[in-house]
Amino acid sequence: MEPDDPRKMRATAKVVFRGTFLGWLNESSEYEAAAIKCPRHDFTMTIKPVPVSAQWEEPPVPPIPGFVGELTPTIDFTVINPVEGCAGITFFRPDVFERTAENHPCHFDWALDLHNKELHGEKLPVNASGYKLIVRLNSGLIYTERVTQRPLLRYTWDGAEHDGEEPTMFGRVALRTGINLVCDPQQAGSGVCVNTPAGPIWLPHLEGLRYDITITNDCQGSSEIGSDFRQLYLSGAVAVARGRRKYDFYQTTGDGNYGVPQEFCTLVHRS
Repeated sequence: MEPDDPRKMRATAKVVFRGTFLGWLNESSEYEAAAIKCPRHDFTMTIKPVPVSAQWEEPPVPPIPGFVGELTPTIDFTVINPVEGCAGITFFRPDVFERTAENHPCHFDWALDLHNKELHGEKLPVNASGYKLIVRLNSGLIYTERVTQRPLLRYTWDGAEHDGEEPTMFGRVALRTGINLVCDPQQAGSGVCVNTPAGPIWLPHLEGLRYDITITNDCQGSSEIGSDFRQLYLSGAVAVARGRRKYDFYQTTGDGNYGVPQEFCTLVHRS
């Protein structure tokens, strides 16, 4: 049974993606999220043990050192003894989704989907040369952790400017994506193994404690040209044939105008 609000769910670890990523299910039904190569974007990963019950007056261990900089090739999260209902990858979709409706704030489909009819409507070629690294998870409940406050406008572009076509209302979109990793506390040896280029990290399941893991590929300052969505194309991670549409987004403002989004680094899904 799905939780009413995944953000309040008891989990062994909670992973939050902040920044420009491209995510998909691989052939092994694992979820992969590639950090896109973008100017002025830094990759970081931090792991912080957080008490969630009174039995821990303070975390039993200090924050675990994370990583900063350009890393290759993968970071693997393996959930050992996942609880029933969170074994494998599950997307939080509690109702039929319509972007302009008042759906559940954690519905996964707030995430932009590069291949569905809202955008390209077809599967596009991808190129790993546009990736910094790939984060891979074998189990977890994936959901929207935060959505944009205001709706966005979609437009097409060529070069630095949009191509003259009038922007159209698109709606709100996911700004951050969360993944709950939930282990079975009744089984010995439950926990999460994080294999990194610097070596493995073992996060044992401990009752009353959660590991908050923040993975970022975030920008330093905002762009005056377009949002970070267009970096999917500019990095070469997503290939669009010459003459085909490329998309970007404006942010609506309270006075009825629009402009370049000040905070729009997000995980984009490809179905």
